[in-house]
Amino acid sequence: MLQVSPEDLAAFLAAPPPRRSVPEGLRRRIDEIMAEGSQFGCAGMVLVIGMLLGLSLWFPPTRPDDLKLDNNSLTVPGTVLNVEPTGWRFHWGNTTTPSQSKGAANPLMRYEFSFRTRAGEERTGVCYAKSLPGSWVNGPVTVRYLPEQPAVACIVGAHLGWFSWEMRLVAVPMIGWGLWAMSHRFRSRPRIAALLRTGLAVQAQVTGIEADRLDGRGIRKRITLQMAGAQTLRHTETNRSNIAAFAHYHQTSQPVWVVYDPADPARFILPEFL
Repeated sequence: MLQVSPEDLAAFLAAPPPRRSVPEGLRRRIDEIMAEGSQFGCAGMVLVIGMLLGLSLWFPPTRPDDLKLDNNSLTVPGTVLNVEPTGWRFHWGNTTTPSQSKGAANPLMRYEFSFRTRAGEERTGVCYAKSLPGSWVNGPVTVRYLPEQPAVACIVGAHLGWFSWEMRLVAVPMIGWGLWAMSHRFRSRPRIAALLRTGLAVQAQVTGIEADRLDGRGIRKRITLQMAGAQTLRHTETNRSNIAAFAHYHQTSQPVWVVYDPADPARFILPEFL
């Protein structure tokens, strides 16, 4: 919460940039924002590291061998030696753990199999797939293998790793979010202090407040601000106290302070709502 009087804030913002003497309450709030950003960035870093470790442990790099099998393999008859569940299930197209899955689901199975190469060499292998129709212990299957590397073999319809390459793409948005959080910490938050010192300060009218539902709770609002010169800015707010304050400014036609980058007006902050 910003702890600076309206008079001190107005006197600070009325000073021409670069502004040197930041009010104590505003400086404390910037420090709080920086601390919050550090926690946010650390959470993103932990997520990225965790996802990368998970990919390396759960999803071994078997994709090159899968591609080789797709493009240059021989097929021979084989026999299933053993079938056992991995503990993962696929429910309505999503991957879940056993404790999360309910109702009908396709389990991810681990298949051990044997086959004889066309050169007469006996081989065994392991692969993974959602329940393969007609694949049971001692049941016949079709196996594909690389002629130059018979150890690289897989039952037709299965893949070498726990999950296919396409399923590993589920991790990409999570890693992307983590990288964004880290960037948010190291880039976005420090810009607040920079804008307060070097940005142009003007007053704007709150001309609109629109509901923008968030997770069905309806606490996210889109605020429209009108600056002099018909410049329109849009701000998204989720803090309930700030939403109430915006509503008050809107009803009473009181102006709010906006500090923006003259080179890019879309980069702005609202000091009263930090």
